[in-house]
Amino acid sequence: MEFSIVQFGSNASSDLSKLQQSLHVAGHHASIDGDQTASDSDLLISKTDCKLVCIAGEWISERASLQVLMANMNVNKSIFIIPHNDVELARHLGSLGCSHILAFPASGDTDHTWSGLVVSIIAIGAAIALLPASENSRNAVIFSDPKSKSMLALIERVAKVDVTALLTGESGVGKEVVARTLHAMSPRSRRPFVALNCAAIPENLVESILFGHIKGSFTGAVRDQAGIFEQADGGTLFLDEIGELPIDIQPKLLRVLQERTSARVGTINEMPFDVRLIAATNQSLSDLVRDRLFREDLFYRISTFHINIPSLRERPEDIKQIARHCASSTRFAGTACAISESAIAWLQSYRWPGNVRELENVICRAKVFATDNFIDQQDIIFDAVESLESAPSSQKPEELTSDVVKDSHEVNLSVAKEEAEIGAIFKAIETTKSREEAARVLGISSRTLRYKVKKFKESHGQGSEEILGVGRI
Repeated sequence: MEFSIVQFGSNASSDLSKLQQSLHVAGHHASIDGDQTASDSDLLISKTDCKLVCIAGEWISERASLQVLMANMNVNKSIFIIPHNDVELARHLGSLGCSHILAFPASGDTDHTWSGLVVSIIAIGAAIALLPASENSRNAVIFSDPKSKSMLALIERVAKVDVTALLTGESGVGKEVVARTLHAMSPRSRRPFVALNCAAIPENLVESILFGHIKGSFTGAVRDQAGIFEQADGGTLFLDEIGELPIDIQPKLLRVLQERTSARVGTINEMPFDVRLIAATNQSLSDLVRDRLFREDLFYRISTFHINIPSLRERPEDIKQIARHCASSTRFAGTACAISESAIAWLQSYRWPGNVRELENVICRAKVFATDNFIDQQDIIFDAVESLESAPSSQKPEELTSDVVKDSHEVNLSVAKEEAEIGAIFKAIETTKSREEAARVLGISSRTLRYKVKKFKESHGQGSEEILGVGRI
């Protein structure tokens, strides 16, 4: 049987060497991976029969990283070895779902004691080997970059205090992953985590989905339905893209957050709930408040503690670890690949306007072009046309000529795309009776329609409607 010994913290090197030697004497191969961080890609996908995770005594100061370690590993296929008589650590690991926990022998114990530890490891390892093959979650929690680790330490502090948190950052940076991590580190971790994307809800159903409804309260209400506040009772409610909530729903949400009670649509009977709210947005809520698209009182209610998530281009070490994870995971494009250091460097030099989502897409695409399950620099192709201007400057010689041609047309392409979009918007407004109907025709929300029209007017000034030959709004 092959074991991988992972050191988490400053374990005594003599203990690790003794463990490795004892396993070798028993006829099993064991390698020591050295000191790992909780989000190193080596911990995400196990290449050996069983991992032996040796946790140091100072784990108490690394509680947040330990939580991430648990999220990234298959704890059912790992054996955790802790310092002798560390009862508190054993209890903590048990609360995190670890079922295979052993202890190092005390200092000065005989070889017989070490042999007993090895026998236990081999017995558990044999049972683990019978478990069906499995892989870790697609949404692995990776905090390897110094900026990410600083944010993780902040998340741990916020998690301990039951306050409302507002997560901000560009689209695709992993706001829901951060929200789930915050929930997992909080005292509510064993209670429900309910996530809702406010931008994806039809406006006529927002109130029903948030607060629930009773049978017969409106056409199609054939049975009572609990709202998400009831569903998340005792746990955490995550409202993503909260800036997209219709303005007429915001006062009701504010009251529910203040009073901690809600009434289903169709009744005045209010029910109490106990929920921690985490909100997220990729917009500037302060700008929306200034434009009267978001209530100022609700803004202050949801932003008790603000956490800004850095963009992926600000976290080069995360790019490296996420790329390695996606490459080695069969959950991305159905195959596992190795990835070269030159490909990693190429990825780290890119701006990543689409953040983690775009990186996942790029790795999936690279697997299509990879030779012998090995991703090299030439297999990396970035996403959108509009992002070519932000691609790395170190180009291959054969690409330079075509890029010069592209550069001469990029501005015109950008203008053409903008004119096509705003032209479609104005045409929909002119041919429909209301803004709401125009938004439905365009397949966007009324709030998004108002926002796009406002931004166009700001960038083109008065009389901008005539630029595209349409009437005034």
